Amino acid sequence: MTMKTELSKVMEGELKIMQEMPIHKNIIRLYEIIDDEDEDKLMIVIDNCEKGQVMTWHTHGETMKFRPSKSFPTVAADNELFYSEETIKAIIRSTAEGLRFLH
Repeated sequence: MTMKTELSKVMEGELKIMQEMPIHKNIIRLYEIIDDEDEDKLMIVIDNCEKGQVMTWHTHGETMKFRPSKSFPTVAADNELFYSEETIKAIIRSTAEGLRFLH
């Protein structure tokens, strides 16, 4: 089995799980899967997350460096941005609520 075939099977399984997810405010909803075989692309239509990603990764030399999303409140220290304790609590709380709903 080639790597591409193996990855395709894993991806299909993950998309099937996403399609069967119940609706909850803390779970991203999958609306549609578009398989464009002519362009060899798979596109998924999901919920719009108003605040965007919780974090982004930026290449810094040969390593990746964490940068908090500017959509969430941050605090500055030593020329770096960090999430405030309240922001971290809110992110963990909403993640835990989504996980509790699924289980």
